[in-house]
Amino acid sequence: MARVLSGFFLLLLVCSASAEDAATESSGFASTIIFLILFVGSCVGFVWLVWRNEQKAKQKREQLAGKDPGEAKHET
Repeated sequence: MARVLSGFFLLLLVCSASAEDAATESSGFASTIIFLILFVGSCVGFVWLVWRNEQKAKQKREQLAGKDPGEAKHET
């Protein structure tokens, strides 16, 4: 799954670069907006992927320590 997502993000970056190269003077603004949308979308996707992986790692650490993930939230 991670390989698919990383390939997808790479595809988004290539497409945004292609959109930037194909820009003419009349559609420069539109291609810049497309580039920004793709770039911000890639950044958000990357942050989400890192956050999700950290959550999975945290659950594994808690399971290896013998704790139930639900119990760790309620401990003070």
